[in-house]
Order: sequence, then C-alpha cells, then structure tokens
Amino acid sequence: QAAQEHEALLSFLYQAPVGLVHCDIEGAISMLNPLSAQILLPLAPDRALDNLYDVLASVAPDLRSRVRDFEPRHGRICSGMRLPTRRMEDMARLTVLSLTLIKLDESRLMAVLDDVTEQVRQERLIRQSRAWFDVLLAGVSDYAQVSLDAEGRISRWDQSLARVTGFEAD
Repeated sequence: QAAQEHEALLSFLYQAPVGLVHCDIEGAISMLNPLSAQILLPLAPDRALDNLYDVLASVAPDLRSRVRDFEPRHGRICSGMRLPTRRMEDMARLTVLSLTLIKLDESRLMAVLDDVTEQVRQERLIRQSRAWFDVLLAGVSDYAQVSLDAEGRISRWDQSLARVTGFEAD
C-alpha cells in the first residue's frame, strides 16, 4: 500500500501542470518537479538549480529579503508575483513567470511556478482593444453610450451623451 501511494505521489509531482519547488529558508533546493526544472533552467546561472534565490536573482532580486522580512511562522509570502524574464522592450521574446511562495514552517518553503506568458499577452490585447473601442466611441457625435445599474440609474456614460442630450455628468 505504501509503495503504491509513493508511486502515485511521484506520478502526481511528475505530471503537475505547474512547477513545484521545495527548498529551505535559505533557498537551498531539496526537491523540484520536471516542469519547474524546465521553467528555471533558462534563468539559472551556470545551469545550476541548487538555490532558488540565486536562480531567480535576475528576475526577483528582492526574493531573499521578502522571505527574511516575512514574520509569520507560515503563510503566503507572495502570490502570483509576475516575473518578466526578458526586458519589456523585447516583447516578442518576453516570457512571464508567475511565482507563489509559501512558507511551510520556520525552515521550509514551497514555490509554485507557472508560465503565464500567453495570459499576459491576452490581457495586453484586451487592454488595447478596450482603448481602441473607447477612442472610437469618443469620436462618435450622434450616438451615446450609457451603462445603467440594476435600478436603472446611470452608472457610466461617455462624452457623447453630453453632446447628444446637452446634460453634463453631474
């Protein structure tokens, strides 16, 4: 029974859709799953995956101090912290990692890593589309856009409403 449970746990860790890293409070890595190795290797100086702080130093230089300054005995040190792995000017080659770091006790940490590059690209496209739509609506002079709340009160309107109705927002 114990051998089967051990095998199931190893299979779970191996197939996990996120990178999982177990390390001590000083960042010394004791265990990591294959996906975390795949995510971290491009960042690792000398391709060494022995200390989490050293591996992430180029993208999260304050990680060691965040851990040191976290006073509770256990809990989330950071959640979904975005780590761009390339300069923002080089958006074509930008990779963005998400890091959640959990203090398990006074001496152990767990890091959860995920590649959120595609999500960041989608968010950027949505922001651009929203900005283009707002510009388009601002240029329309004979139509107005109004958002109403559940009681039918105006909750948001654009500048065109003032031109069409003659009323100002106040």
